[in-house]
This record gives sequence, C-alpha cells and structure tokens, in this order.
Amino acid sequence: MCNVKCLMLKKTHLKEKIKDKAKQLGFNLIGFSVAEPVEEEIKNFYLDWIKKGYHGKMEFLERNIDKRMNPKEIMPDAKTIISLGINYNTNTPLSSLFSKYVVGKDYHIVIKKKMKKLLEWLEENFPGINGKYFVDSGYVLEKYWAQKSGIGWIGKNTCLITEKYGSWIFLSELIINFEIEPDLPCKNLCGKCNKCIENCPNNSLLGNYTIDAKKCISYLNIEYKNKLTSEEKKFLLFYLFGCDLCQLVCPYNINTNLTQEPDFLINKNIHYKDIKFFKEFDEKKFKNFFAETSVNRISFEKFKENLEAIEGKNLCKLNSYIV
Repeated sequence: MCNVKCLMLKKTHLKEKIKDKAKQLGFNLIGFSVAEPVEEEIKNFYLDWIKKGYHGKMEFLERNIDKRMNPKEIMPDAKTIISLGINYNTNTPLSSLFSKYVVGKDYHIVIKKKMKKLLEWLEENFPGINGKYFVDSGYVLEKYWAQKSGIGWIGKNTCLITEKYGSWIFLSELIINFEIEPDLPCKNLCGKCNKCIENCPNNSLLGNYTIDAKKCISYLNIEYKNKLTSEEKKFLLFYLFGCDLCQLVCPYNINTNLTQEPDFLINKNIHYKDIKFFKEFDEKKFKNFFAETSVNRISFEKFKENLEAIEGKNLCKLNSYIV
C-alpha cells in the first residue's frame, strides 16, 4: 500500500496504472487535465450563449455558474480531472426513429457503475486519494475538459469529436485530490468542413461552434417540456427520440470501429420497429419496453406527443436531408 506522500514520487507510474484500470473497465479513451478555473474566454462564451436564450427552456444551465466554471467549487481540494470516453457506435439502421446512442442499456447506469469501480479501486490501492465522478450530470463542462485532456475536440456541431471513434463517444469525469501530469489539449481538426452546419434541417447550428437548442431536434423531442407548437412539430422530422443528422454527415464518423461494450450492443427491438408498432403502446407497455434504456428520460405523454408530431414523416428518406 502507498500513501499520498509516497505517490509524489510515482506520478507517472500512477497515471499508467489508472489508464490500465480504465481500459480494463471498458473505457476506450482517457486523458488528464489540471483542475483549475476555465479560461475567461470560455466563461464569457457560455454566459453570452445563455444571455441570447440559445439554451431554450433548460433553466438548469443558468444555475451554479461558479461550479461550472471552477471544479474547486465542486470539490475544494480538486487537483486533477480525469476525462474518460466509451465508444457506443453500432450498426443502427438509417430508418431508426431513435438516435444511435439509444443502445442496449441506459449509458448513465452502465458508466456510473464503471466509474464507481474506478474510484473504489483508486481509494483502496492508493490511500489518501479520493474523488467524485460524473456521468452527463452535475456541473462539469464535460466536453471542455475532454478537449483539455486531449481526448478530442468540440466540433462545429458542438459534439465532442475524436480521431478514432468520431463523436460516437459517451463522456464521464473523475475529479481527484491528487496532482497528475496533464495531457496536452486536443487541437480542433474540423478545418473548413461545414457538413454538419449545412445538413442541420432546422439551421440550429450557427456556424461559430454554437447551437440554438430551440431549433434542435434532440432538444425538442427530449428536453423540451412544454407542448410543441405546430412549427416545432415540423422541426422533429422523423425522429422520435434524439437526432443524429449532424453526426451522420461528419467525416470523422465514417467507418469508425463498432463498440465492444456488451451493454451497448444494439437493441433490435427498438431500432428496427416502425411508428405503427409504437402507436399501440399504453403507459405500462411504454415503461416496460424502455425500462433499461435512456428513453425512460421522457414521460409517456411526451412520447405520445412526439409520435403524433412525426406521423407521416417516418417514411422520408434520410439522404434527402443530407447534401
């Protein structure tokens, strides 16, 4: 066993040990960054985004700005942020009414179990180290820290893009109270490509690495809690839950490796069903059918509203929206 003082002499060794353990748990990417306040430029960019109302009705994004901008507000003795990524790419049919990330099991649950094991392993083997983990939750700017740690870069579609796995990546973070040598930030490799911007049917991508969530299909069919207006219903096109259009056209998402995570294997019961199948659902069947998936984030009422909005559009050809 080793205490924190002893670890000061073994930072590189510890870094490699954490990488090995993360890989063993099924993580495909891992990077390290210093737990420090974000740059003033990033803070101002975020505040301006909120001020312009591009976050729509997601009021939670207006709260706890200090925590979002400084990890030490989340964990006072924070020293290092460990960013991790898991590939979730599957051969989802283009006719699917659901985003590709609706995999076999809800990624929040799957990854939290892995993160819990990683933290427990650290605390058990290196007494004195403790931390907090986050999976698409809390006040952590996960894409910012992922880019800072060298995992990937934030693309023009506002997704985190990686060279090896494209944007088909689930992110999570572990903040610890021990200093580990940081990795170099990842350079932005989007270049002059604007395919995502050109192929967003509702023009929600504004061309400056900014998204107007109010026009985003994923926001409207998942996060938006108000009743959809007639105009908003048109925005949904043929997606019942989520949207992948800006990712499907990204060059970095072509011919990427498929996931090896058993819990993320494609659920054919979901991705191969048409709208007629789901129209027969009552609330009980809805809850049972989607029990272990991320679709349970929305209510049955929201599900029905989305169904009504896309009815008659599900036979549209996906490639008609891609230039």
